[in-house]
Amino acid sequence: MPNLMSEASLWRWRLSKSHRQLIMFPWSFEARQSELIEEFGQNVLTPEQARELENVLAERLREVGRRLIQWLYAQLEPDPQQMPGTVSHRGKSYRRLAEKTRRSDLVTRFGKISLVHGRYRRGRFGQTIFPLEMILGIVNGSTPAAATRVGKQFAACGNSQGRALEMIADQMGERIGTEKLRKLVGTLYDGMEPFRQEAQVQKLVDLVRQARTETHSPVLSVSREGVALGLATRSYFEMASVACISVLADGKKFGTVYLGCTPEGNQATLSSQLTSLLKATIRAFGDQVPEIVYVSDAGKIETAHWKNALRKFFVDGVRIKITRVVDYYHASARLTTIADSLMLDEHKSKREEWLKHVLGLLLEPGGQGRVLRNISVMRKLYGWKATSADQSAKAERYLRRYRRFMDYAEMK
Repeated sequence: MPNLMSEASLWRWRLSKSHRQLIMFPWSFEARQSELIEEFGQNVLTPEQARELENVLAERLREVGRRLIQWLYAQLEPDPQQMPGTVSHRGKSYRRLAEKTRRSDLVTRFGKISLVHGRYRRGRFGQTIFPLEMILGIVNGSTPAAATRVGKQFAACGNSQGRALEMIADQMGERIGTEKLRKLVGTLYDGMEPFRQEAQVQKLVDLVRQARTETHSPVLSVSREGVALGLATRSYFEMASVACISVLADGKKFGTVYLGCTPEGNQATLSSQLTSLLKATIRAFGDQVPEIVYVSDAGKIETAHWKNALRKFFVDGVRIKITRVVDYYHASARLTTIADSLMLDEHKSKREEWLKHVLGLLLEPGGQGRVLRNISVMRKLYGWKATSADQSAKAERYLRRYRRFMDYAEMK
């Protein structure tokens, strides 16, 4: 009984035979485009004409690609009688069915095509497989090229699911459904996740190597944050989580690797992945570990990760020093809260001047203490608004509690 993947030689033979038949493909493209170009040249040239030319040409090129891929894939598989009666896949036997079946919604880089191909079934009512799809790498009704495009578009920064679907339709000429998008992205994740950490470690090693050719002091900056997502209309929110490790040197960022997880209580998966990635990266550096800083808000989850994992960080029995930094953004947000809480409605310019002053002061040597003293003076002079006294008091406690992690002048 032939193994399924050994039968790939049969499909390769068909492919080598097909390229000699390419002249049979119904080419009407060249003549149609000659007409398009001639029409364009006869008209008065305008931006609108140029736009229309490019858009029409792009659509026609995509259609040619779609038709060519559909025709080419149709040539790869022989008649059922020429195909093996049975094949073995993952140690199990599959029997060829008498007739081929048509798949009419196969997504390719150029749009959807139809594909007529053979099928094999395990037993009378068992699983059915399609050898041609497996050899071509077609998963969830998408070719590898289409799946790559969908995955990249879905992962684009700031993309919503709806926007991703719009861009996929624009780039590939066909719309795919929400369910198909989710299944495909899930399959891509399952296939890539086992290799993620290894690839990220290698990326960080390469970035540090690059930084060391330009400077003597690269830094690994570890960071994480939660993102509030509304999971039900007018109902509850959950915190999705993101993290990154960046390579910095002399005020320049050389690059970043990222992690992200869907909403989960206490963000346990992200914490585990981030800790594991950091340990693997440190091991890769051996005895040349760069300086490491942990830059984050001082929220409950971020602080717990510091206390439970990073404050006393050991890799293979060796303690690795990590410096904690409360990021400037969240510190400055507390100062803005305090500025808004001061009773300065009749002195709006005073509010702006004071906020600008303390934001700059926080970046100077010893700035944390000077800022806190300045807040005390302003509170005595102007007092808090009754409606925001609690928020301002909470913001001030934050700045006092974490002041030792805000020595930005030294960190810079």
